[in-house]
Amino acid sequence: MSHVGKRYDLRLGDKPLRVVVVGQEAPGERLSMEMRYRAVHDVSGLEKRYYKDSEHEHRNPHMRGTTSALRVIFGKGLGYDAAGEWVHPQASRPFHIFDGFALVNRLLCFAGPPGTSQGRATKTMLANCREHLSTTLEILEPTILILQGGAAASWTRTALTTTHSYTPHLSEAWLNGNRVLVCEFSHPSARQPNRWGDRLDSPYLTEVVHKTLRSAVRRLHPD
Repeated sequence: MSHVGKRYDLRLGDKPLRVVVVGQEAPGERLSMEMRYRAVHDVSGLEKRYYKDSEHEHRNPHMRGTTSALRVIFGKGLGYDAAGEWVHPQASRPFHIFDGFALVNRLLCFAGPPGTSQGRATKTMLANCREHLSTTLEILEPTILILQGGAAASWTRTALTTTHSYTPHLSEAWLNGNRVLVCEFSHPSARQPNRWGDRLDSPYLTEVVHKTLRSAVRRLHPD
């Protein structure tokens, strides 16, 4: 199931800020939304760090890339410090960035070699899960949609009505009558030169992801 942070429905000034990250699929056992929340927020967010230290294990490349993307959107800048992963609203208590977004997958099922995360989705799987993803996004009503990887990006051809393409990685679209800024990237764990989930000096992270997300935030909330 999807992860939806408890602080997901945010505002940036007078504009709604609802960030959804769409991955491809996830191997493993069936998870309820409560279990998924604990896995993303409590374990990956609070118990782990961007880099391993004496007290904490490191996140996997997917969640490292997601960390960087959320830090940029929330104005924290790229970095690996734990303090930079907390948002401090003026009128409410601080929250971790993993509590301020939703993480959904293109597929709710998984097919791949046992013990690996290398999905081998079939056409039937992709077709059957398209409706689930579409309904999920209609409920969440994102204003910034981050697509990670080819399987996630391919969905945009049928489910979004694109109104303007600013760059190869940023476009504006309509989703069920709502404006959404769509950011299309490689998966954080992709092979070089498109890998951006392990090093903060990755060219793809600094030149593509960072610049695209800053542009999306500016277009969402112009000064």
